Amino acid sequence: MKNYISSLDFNINLKKNISAIIYSFFIGVGISSIPFFYNLIESIRSERLVQIEKEIQIQKIKDQCRNKNSNYTRILNQGFPDSALEKFYICIEENGL
Repeated sequence: MKNYISSLDFNINLKKNISAIIYSFFIGVGISSIPFFYNLIESIRSERLVQIEKEIQIQKIKDQCRNKNSNYTRILNQGFPDSALEKFYICIEENGL
């Protein structure tokens, strides 16, 4: 038993296997961080999708307020750009922006 304990010189084993210990540590860190990065990427994608949907809704409302039958277009065609702009802003506010 004494010979077995004396043959287990930890300093020698540590020096021989230091690279294996370091590689194992980094592999463990890498594997454990995969779910975190996956959730982060999914969160960024969903936030971007929501932002794109809001931009599309805003553009639809602006197009609706600028169509041929709107007050904005009629007043602008009559030559009153300031009043037309006011009507445009009123239309946008009425539609929820």
